Amino acid sequence: MAGKTRQQKNLIPKAKLIIEIMQNGFKQFNVMSVFYSQEYWLKQLKRFGGRDIKRRQLNYDFKLLEQAGILNRYRRHKPDPEKGYILRSTRYYIDAVGWKVAAYLKIISRTEMCKMIHAIINGRENKKRRVKEWITPDWLQEFLPEYNKKEPIPDG
Repeated sequence: MAGKTRQQKNLIPKAKLIIEIMQNGFKQFNVMSVFYSQEYWLKQLKRFGGRDIKRRQLNYDFKLLEQAGILNRYRRHKPDPEKGYILRSTRYYIDAVGWKVAAYLKIISRTEMCKMIHAIINGRENKKRRVKEWITPDWLQEFLPEYNKKEPIPDG
């Protein structure tokens, strides 16, 4: 079977519409991520693209775009003692592939695409290089002031 699947054929039109809506939000609020509610997404899709879909199809579309690397999703949760965690909001970012698609579809310029991809790569590198916890080596302990020295671990 050499042809593309139906999902793959419909990926670019869906991506174009969602990226355009996100770009409008970026320009309107002067931010680089949006956290619209699902109802607002549905209204915008109907307004800009004429797509009258349900929430379930919207979630399928976002999942497909996330699997393709076009969008990146960040979920925020708040702890609840009874239920575990409650979803507060989901924030969407355009990932590197999404910026390339946006430049290909002439939604943004190629120079803007290069800037955004470079910013994504720098952000990932900074995240990898960040020290999670600083541990003072034993040989440096003797040079620290008294209040910073570690207490010996008691036996037993």
